[in-house]
Amino acid sequence: MGRKNVRDILFKFVFENLFVEAKDSTTYEDFLNGKTLDFDNVTFCVDELEPDNLEYLKVNYVSILRNKTEILNIIAKHITGYSIDNMFRVDLAILMLAVNELIYYKNTPTKVVVNEAVELAKKYSTDKSSGFVNGILAGIIKELDIK
Repeated sequence: MGRKNVRDILFKFVFENLFVEAKDSTTYEDFLNGKTLDFDNVTFCVDELEPDNLEYLKVNYVSILRNKTEILNIIAKHITGYSIDNMFRVDLAILMLAVNELIYYKNTPTKVVVNEAVELAKKYSTDKSSGFVNGILAGIIKELDIK
């Protein structure tokens, strides 16, 4: 399973966390313990992941949970006209994943992070979300001088 698919799984874990606190969910732990998950009629199992992709998933999920408040604050600074609480949760989960990779993971080239976030928005969100996600990320990258 490639990194793009692993990022897709990670997005779904982050999205779930926007509704259910990590301590109250067993989805992530079930996945790591070998339970096959069914997302959108596509099944995923930890045994399908190569070691580096499993590490990517674990490191980024833990980082997003650990740095959630800071990540949300960074995103909130780039939203105009409404609060982060009114933001479409799919877009928020995508942005959280991307901001985490840009700031904390740093192993993925910036262009790849942005492209993958835009692709997730096209796949899971509204017609306008890909442009919205791209714009927010562009502002964050410029403000934080991320190369």
